[in-house]
Amino acid sequence: MTKTKSISISRRFSYLLLLVLIIFFLIESIASISYYQKNGKSVSATIALIKKIQSRFASRPATSNIDSHQLLIRPGAHAQMAQTLIRETKQALSFEYTPWVMYKSANINGKYVNVSQFVRKSAPEFSISNSDSAITIYFFGGSTLFGVHAADNETIPSYFAALCKEKGVQKNIRVVNYGVPTYFSYQELMLFFQLLQQNKTPKLAVFFDGLNDFLSINEASQKHPMLNHYFQTIFNAATPVNHAEELEYSFQYSFRLPSKDSITIMSRQLASNYLKTQEQIRTIAKAYNVQTCFFLQPVPFYDYAGLEKDPVCDKNNRPQFQLIYPELEKKSTTISGFYFLGNLLKEETGYPFADALHYSPSFSKKIAAAMIEQMLPMLQQL
Repeated sequence: MTKTKSISISRRFSYLLLLVLIIFFLIESIASISYYQKNGKSVSATIALIKKIQSRFASRPATSNIDSHQLLIRPGAHAQMAQTLIRETKQALSFEYTPWVMYKSANINGKYVNVSQFVRKSAPEFSISNSDSAITIYFFGGSTLFGVHAADNETIPSYFAALCKEKGVQKNIRVVNYGVPTYFSYQELMLFFQLLQQNKTPKLAVFFDGLNDFLSINEASQKHPMLNHYFQTIFNAATPVNHAEELEYSFQYSFRLPSKDSITIMSRQLASNYLKTQEQIRTIAKAYNVQTCFFLQPVPFYDYAGLEKDPVCDKNNRPQFQLIYPELEKKSTTISGFYFLGNLLKEETGYPFADALHYSPSFSKKIAAAMIEQMLPMLQQL
């Protein structure tokens, strides 16, 4: 009796195991069809699909309605403004091929977002008045400098121009915003040199970096553009390309962390690359009689006390910033023209982010004010 019962339980367990395996293979087959897998992306389509869903929820902000958050960070703004700004931002985040630096933001002529040939419109563009004799400052950076989910008058360069006179800069300053989404310092070096070759020479060049240099851990470590994989796929594809899928995978690959053992080594490489790029920019700028300033930007992954309560910012674990930022803060005390702004979030109590990674208008204004304070002696001597 006991033996028969034992066999019955064993058979039931075997049937259950067989059923689980059948269900798994069914799911795997469906996932393989619905979620395209490239060699090397994952051993299993099911596992990849689960990871994708997990990552979506892991990075999902507390406030999923970005429209509502746009109104929250702009008291008094109307819903139509937020909807138009979001729509125009999406249009500006399209990329176009361009020689030497691979791609740039698409041109757009909108109500709140305007881009023409690399330049995001600044409002105001001049600190005092529209004049050919104004001192020109070029600003270089990624999407945070460009101003994703920011109107033309809410970007860091725009606030810089607006605040100059208030902060004691009596000279007329003209700002030019060369921020391009996904660019990091090495790509900015290429763009800067290209502009100089076209006889577009500023008096001062400001580089605002940190997020893309260290977030794009796999591409930036090799000095490749963040979307390098995407454009390689387009160029090499023998069959039609699923652009949305390849673009998403390019970001995933670029941000993917190495093994726990090698994160320290990779972080050292990223920091070294960043400092070497700084030095290369200085060398080129000196040859053209252009002064330079470098700012390491604040990011949600470092020294942000309000991280957990922030309704929209990226809360994913990015351990490389904990390794890189303290070292670069020390370096900034010994390198002339290099300023550390990575601690600006330390006591921030408002809404510093407009979305997962990009700044709100009030925080962009705070960054611009901090820049001017650091640069004031240099600006007075221009």
